[in-house]
Amino acid sequence: MWRLRKFAKPYLPTALAVMVLIFLEVLATLKLPDLMSEIVDLGIAQGNIPLIWRTGGVMLLVAFLGICAAVASNFLGSRASTAFGRDMRKALFSR
Repeated sequence: MWRLRKFAKPYLPTALAVMVLIFLEVLATLKLPDLMSEIVDLGIAQGNIPLIWRTGGVMLLVAFLGICAAVASNFLGSRASTAFGRDMRKALFSR
């Protein structure tokens, strides 16, 4: 396991970026029910149409940012993992 560390070290910043992006994706996913309850409790129950539109727009923005974070984390994670595997294979077969 310790031998793999030298192959993983160049990809540590990418791995940290993937963790941050996944964290942002989860935050966005967890924020959506709060926004929906705000629409139901304050918008629909009180008939506040501007609040419904405004909160709906915020929901769209949060969902879009969550999707962007998910796509970016998958892209970076797959690139780092394939490069990690490539480096290990190169070291193994260059002997």
